[in-house]
Amino acid sequence: GRELGVLFSMFADDTPHHEVMWGLLHLVEASDGDSMVSALVQSAPYMRRVAPEWLETFICRLLNSDLHRNVLIAYLKSMASTKGAAEVVSLIKALKDDASDSIRARASVVASALM
Repeated sequence: GRELGVLFSMFADDTPHHEVMWGLLHLVEASDGDSMVSALVQSAPYMRRVAPEWLETFICRLLNSDLHRNVLIAYLKSMASTKGAAEVVSLIKALKDDASDSIRARASVVASALM
């Protein structure tokens, strides 16, 4: 878990090294789903400041995965009172209104499950 938090802290939107960021993303995604979701939610307040585009990329990729989407819902429910969960829920609500049709639909599913 802590190692993943360190990896999430390396993401930055203003880097010229996008291939490095994609490599990190794939490294993070190769980890255990529960650990990844937990670390991402905990890292969300920091990422929202320095890497909002990468945070959105991770959230969209979680939304696109049936397995990870359900892990995300469960984690957001259990951690509802945390700052990280609030950031992720806020981003999901924004995606409901402004994203591709498939992401909008999946964001709506998650938002509804959290009601």
